[in-house]
Amino acid sequence: MKKATKIIIIALSCVIASGGAGVGVLGYMGAFSVQEPYPYVFVHGLNGWGTDKTGSNYADYWGATAGDLMKMLEDKGVECYAPSVGEWNSAWDRACELYAQLTGATVDYGEAHSSEFGHERYGKAYGEALIPDWGLRKSTAHKNARHKNARKINLVGHSFGGASVRVFAHLMAEGSEAERTASGAGVSPLFEGGKGNMVFSVTALAAPHNGTTLLYAIGGAKTGNFLSGILDGISSILNGTGLGDILGSIGISLDGRAGLDFDEMVKMSHTRDNAYYDLTLEGAGKINGWVKPVPGIYYFSYPYDGTRDAMISVLGNARRVGSSDMSAVLQPLAAIIGGYGKNTVNNIAINDDWLPNDGLVNTISAKAPFDDGQCEFSAEKIERGVWNVMPVQRGDHGKAIGLFQDRDWLVSFYMEQINRINKLSERDWR
Repeated sequence: MKKATKIIIIALSCVIASGGAGVGVLGYMGAFSVQEPYPYVFVHGLNGWGTDKTGSNYADYWGATAGDLMKMLEDKGVECYAPSVGEWNSAWDRACELYAQLTGATVDYGEAHSSEFGHERYGKAYGEALIPDWGLRKSTAHKNARHKNARKINLVGHSFGGASVRVFAHLMAEGSEAERTASGAGVSPLFEGGKGNMVFSVTALAAPHNGTTLLYAIGGAKTGNFLSGILDGISSILNGTGLGDILGSIGISLDGRAGLDFDEMVKMSHTRDNAYYDLTLEGAGKINGWVKPVPGIYYFSYPYDGTRDAMISVLGNARRVGSSDMSAVLQPLAAIIGGYGKNTVNNIAINDDWLPNDGLVNTISAKAPFDDGQCEFSAEKIERGVWNVMPVQRGDHGKAIGLFQDRDWLVSFYMEQINRINKLSERDWR
């Protein structure tokens, strides 16, 4: 595929992705080296894809226009995985899909959850674990047996992938009382909890921890059914033209939750069990009400800002955008977010603090969930169980995944964080 076409695919994915205009784990009792770093699991944002999906044949989500980031990191000796989860699914559903892939199980969305939102409890079956030795322990005779030597994973989430890995880490540690009650002996191991020691770190890149005001600024979140409006329109087009059959014949699927057809996706969109609701301030607030940092896990967040203070406010916009920090496809959206203030949403004052943004996510939202413990990042004191907030990065929403970025810079950016986490994991063995 020509480079220009690849750029368009990635750029449009970033726009659509954030709502604008993505149990065989204990069956093997092997051992691994004390010095071996924990593997990295990369979770894409909305409308994104992993290395196992059709989209990766045309362009790489992780790496975008810079190339295949997974391959670049593997060449540096990093063990990394980039699974695909539901493009428009809720953070809960995505967490369930991620767990099934990591463990080689059938997706279990939970009896209570699936009943509440009217969809099938079970989804796609994965016959092989993505990381077969995840959670394994070394022999107790080993000199480092005091720590039990469980092999952990590092989670990296971009955009809505950040919300997805937060939910995943919380469920691993705490499970779900509602699901334990509803399912009894048949409950998914994910909802049992007690597995917080199987996750070492969470890194969120440009993640809408507190939602994004873009949905409100363009009017979609006022009625709470922005996604349903999109899908209803697409459904009418597909049903009227037969385009859906044509797309299917060439391998382009509009699947969401594993096993869903498009009509079921439309039905899903009329509930609150979808990513677009989770991206509203109300939806994000509900997640933040029950998802909390796990005390033993390291949390990092990277907020982005591609706007600057305007010398003169034009049409109410308090922030301006420039080509040096913002790709052209995101500049109009950045201007919309940068001019949306003086309002109250879900009892949250949308003031000037919400105007800086990366073209899709407000910078203030990407720092950390408002009610979670957080601190400014300090290399001398990296804390567990709180958000270590990195300095605001100059750039737009696609920068973190390599959109219009230099390959060497991208690898250097990720290796700096990976080396930081690997160094912490060395302490984990002492």
